[in-house]
Amino acid sequence: MICTARQPFDLVHSVKPARVFLDYLIEKRGIVRIEGSRGCPWSRCEFCSTPEKYGCSNWRPMPTMLILAELEELSNVGVRFPYFTDEDMVGGYYDRCRTIAEEIIELKNKKVLAADMNFYFSMRVNDVVTKDGIDALKLWRKAGLREVFIGLESGIKSQLNRYGKAATPCLNLKAIDILKEMELQIDIGFILFDPEMTFEELKLNSSFIEKMKLNQYDARSIKQLRVQPETMLCKRYAQNDLLESSLDVNNLIYSAKYLDDRVLTVMKEYQKWENEVISQVYSIQAKTRGEVTDERVRLSLKSALSQLRDLDFAMLKLLIAKTSRELTQTDFLIKECNLRDKRIGILDNSRACWDK
Repeated sequence: MICTARQPFDLVHSVKPARVFLDYLIEKRGIVRIEGSRGCPWSRCEFCSTPEKYGCSNWRPMPTMLILAELEELSNVGVRFPYFTDEDMVGGYYDRCRTIAEEIIELKNKKVLAADMNFYFSMRVNDVVTKDGIDALKLWRKAGLREVFIGLESGIKSQLNRYGKAATPCLNLKAIDILKEMELQIDIGFILFDPEMTFEELKLNSSFIEKMKLNQYDARSIKQLRVQPETMLCKRYAQNDLLESSLDVNNLIYSAKYLDDRVLTVMKEYQKWENEVISQVYSIQAKTRGEVTDERVRLSLKSALSQLRDLDFAMLKLLIAKTSRELTQTDFLIKECNLRDKRIGILDNSRACWDK
């Protein structure tokens, strides 16, 4: 095997994807993806594998005309809800972002694009809270932007510092408020558990989730940090003897040692609860991001997800209380049983909604 030095692809030379499976995706109401850019202008989050993924640490835009041509083709075959896969659609280039939105508005006015085509993309918290970012979002809202993903990751400064995030808890709060004011749907990235977390940080973060009502969003906020190869965090864990095993090549992660036994206990018990229905929940989540027959179907499924996330958070609080010895084992089991019954009902209703 001969390995040459990696070089990032010049996106100026990008061509339209073959889209061999497009008809199948539309038939199955799957997620039709499109790229607007690659990479992230920050590229210093310690857990992130984006720089290794692309072989560089900068943000690169796809040609604007290629994006518009792709949207036209997708619109012509009946796609209405394209999903931008970008790590960061804006990249700090607000003029470009506004220009794309203006072009989409113009194409819709000319009936080149379907009037009901709407969009999902990701952007950084730091861009959401700027005046230029807000102006760009307003134009995109007019162009059909439906939902924005933002990576909050944590509600406490110490954990954000460990993650290498540029944002702060205050900026996270401000970004949520701005997106809510624009009546945009919000998909939230949040990494609750990490190997260096203290039990006090766990309680503070759960309080942040409750304060911001993140447990009432359809996004999954109770997740474990993924230790991915070649990331800054992975290298630091290796140096500090925190990696427990060789690489899990199926999931591309390492398992790591948790320094606080109480955090580990809560995480393991929560995973057991979550894993009971995780495949069903992932199925609902995928359907909220794909092509739907009616936007009301998406909203109905999102409502079911939100209810499930709220139950998940209630379980997290029970586990924290039990681990803190603020709750007896008997009381815990009674409350757990009630949560499990409610979850079964929500899952049954979501299946009925989709089938209908």
